[in-house]
Amino acid sequence: ISRQPSSGQNSSQKPTAGSISLVTEIQKGLQKLGYDPGPIDGIYGRKTAQAIRDYQGANGLIVDGEATPSLLTHIEQRARLVNHKEWG
Repeated sequence: ISRQPSSGQNSSQKPTAGSISLVTEIQKGLQKLGYDPGPIDGIYGRKTAQAIRDYQGANGLIVDGEATPSLLTHIEQRARLVNHKEWG
C-alpha cells in the first residue's frame, strides 16, 4: 500500500502551517497600515481574515479574505508608499 500525502485541500481552506510566515508577514503589514489582524502569531484566524477583507475592500481588490503571496506584495508596496509619504 502506497502512503502518499492527501491532496484533499481545496481553495476554501485556510492557510496551513507551511504558510505561517506568510500569514505573519501579512499580519505585520496590516497592523502597520492601521488594520487589526489580532495577535501577530502566524495563525489565520477570524480577525486576520476580517482585516484582510477590510484591506482588500479599501484597496479595490477582490474581497476573498485569502492570505496569498500577491496580497503580501500589495501590502508591502502600500506600506512603503505610506512610509514614504510620512517621511518624505
